Amino acid sequence: MADFNIELQERKKRISLNGDLDRYIEFDPTDINLVIRLDGAQKRIGAAVGSLADMESEFAEMSDEERTGAVIGRVKEVETLIREQLDYVFDSPVSAVVFGVTNPLSLVDGKSFAQHFLEKVTPFLRKEIEAEYKKIDKHVGKYVQPTD
Repeated sequence: MADFNIELQERKKRISLNGDLDRYIEFDPTDINLVIRLDGAQKRIGAAVGSLADMESEFAEMSDEERTGAVIGRVKEVETLIREQLDYVFDSPVSAVVFGVTNPLSLVDGKSFAQHFLEKVTPFLRKEIEAEYKKIDKHVGKYVQPTD
């Protein structure tokens, strides 16, 4: 048992998926690093997905059986990277909530499931974080005098 307990205010907001209130992800709109993590994750995911386009030439010298195994292995590597990056961005296992057992490379409206999700969630997150920082600026402005 701890000698001392600190109660911290939870600042998390929820995003429900497909209107299912039991299927949601949480984020902290006051987390300064959320957008930085999101931008970095999008770059890493984009690079990993882009590497899939090179597979044909990369695996050209392999037998059909070897090529099939190599392609499956690469797709699994990229799936793992996408899931790890989303979990890192939100600091919780959101990839299981978002994708379930579906591969995030599966197509939704001609885009990967991961890209589809990121295109939907990123503008919302940026808007929420910006609104939170406007509140912080207003609050801090009461206590900080401009210097000349």
